[in-house]
Amino acid sequence: MPAFRFGMVKTKWFLWQLVGSLLNRFALFRERIDIVFLDKKINFVISCWYGRTGNNIQQILIAIAHAEKFKGSFLLNEEFLREGDLGEMFSPIRLDFSPDNDVSGDCRRIFFHFTELSFFPNSIRRMHFSPGDPPRLDSLLDSAWIERNLWQVARRYLRPKLIVQEFHRPADDHLVLCLRSGDIQGLENLYYITNPFIYYQLLAEQFRSILIITEPRPRHVLLSGICDLFAQSRVETISYPERNRGFEIIRNARFLATSGVSTFPLSAAILSDRLSGFYCTDMFMDEHLNPRMLAPSVNVNEFRLPGYRGLWRCSVDRNRLLHEYAF
Repeated sequence: MPAFRFGMVKTKWFLWQLVGSLLNRFALFRERIDIVFLDKKINFVISCWYGRTGNNIQQILIAIAHAEKFKGSFLLNEEFLREGDLGEMFSPIRLDFSPDNDVSGDCRRIFFHFTELSFFPNSIRRMHFSPGDPPRLDSLLDSAWIERNLWQVARRYLRPKLIVQEFHRPADDHLVLCLRSGDIQGLENLYYITNPFIYYQLLAEQFRSILIITEPRPRHVLLSGICDLFAQSRVETISYPERNRGFEIIRNARFLATSGVSTFPLSAAILSDRLSGFYCTDMFMDEHLNPRMLAPSVNVNEFRLPGYRGLWRCSVDRNRLLHEYAF
């Protein structure tokens, strides 16, 4: 395709995306105004589950945040929890923030996308956006409010509904690492970025002992190297059907590290009452649960990886990039 024609196609796509995003934001603004100024009591309903456990917990938290902020109601019954494989993690939830008023209607949406941003804070374009995809923002609350308040929503309304299971609690001096493998181990996903080896070298300078929570198959490409960095290392391989056990171990960590883009460890962290230090890189997605949402009492240690995002996108050998990236 000639460069001029390609440029025209790209410009049209961007304009289409811009118009679609603005129209979507206007519709959400009108809906918010309608609720607030007409003093309507709304029942906020998750229309369907989106992704797996971490994403589902994000949906629940954002839906509850809407109910609290707009003095509405929220119901999560046992059947719907089972559909999302959450029936063994949470008991049913029934919240009514305006019990003296009658419900005026339902607000049904996914309650996941509280921003259109992914990795680019100054751009409305998502990293994985493709021509033809509609804007996905479906939150009546802005991202700044959610990032500032979601930890309180988790603590007040969702943590009491946890079905706490007695698993071995990690030692206080251990670093617990949630090492995501499984569905991203092929390193082909453009936006589920995996942290490079140098990040784990930095962690090993601060901790002697590490407990790694990872999936059994396929084996993470950096797993052996990470174990060799620490004086003491233990690996817990936990399959998807056992994820409740992994979730509780992670949730009970005093020091927790992530391995790149993932909502699962963040969902455990935001529901933790023991977490003291959180370790991550700047390779997280703004539209996910992210370190900015953790309680102020948690010391967030974020390692910057200059240029790594661009290298990941352009690399033809990401395995090599993981091992050789340095700054």
